[in-house]
Order: sequence, then C-alpha cells, then structure tokens
Amino acid sequence: MTVQDDLQLRFRWLTSVTAIYWVALAVMIHMPPESLDVPPSLMHRLHADKLFHFGSYGLLAVLLAGIMELHAELRGAMSKWSRTAGTVFVAVAAYGGLD
Repeated sequence: MTVQDDLQLRFRWLTSVTAIYWVALAVMIHMPPESLDVPPSLMHRLHADKLFHFGSYGLLAVLLAGIMELHAELRGAMSKWSRTAGTVFVAVAAYGGLD
C-alpha cells in the first residue's frame, strides 16, 4: 500500500465516521432532556445540556479539521492550520446557530 493509498483510506474512513456522527448528533440534540435517565435536578445543577452541546460540537470540529487536513495532504498542499481552524469554527458555529 502506498502512502497515497493510505491517505485515501484514512480520508474515506474519517469522512464516513464524521457523517455518521453528524447525523447521530442532529438526532440526539433534538431529543427532549426528559428522555435521558438523569434526574432533572442534576441536569439543571450541572448545566448538562450546555456541557453536552459544547462537547459534541467540539468533537464535530475536531473531526472536520481532521478531514480538512487529510484533504490537503491528498492534494499535496500544505494547509495553514489557522485557515483550517477558522473555517471549521465558522462552519460549526453556523451549524450550531441554525440548530
């Protein structure tokens, strides 16, 4: 297996995982908090909803950044991390805002 083949395999794998995660995230975020097996007093005290949103969008951002980095490697281009981070931040913030 060549380096290019390995990059393509990792890119496809990470893209698939991200797509599945994104769909699961959209479903889970729209579930009512009452459907969770956590006492309401604990949910309110821990701000569990806010923590869940922050963590889940953070993981989505990491996955998207990984895809962008692998895509840049596949093209043979050196990506600028600041541009990647900025693009991912804007994309995830827009998605979160629309959600």
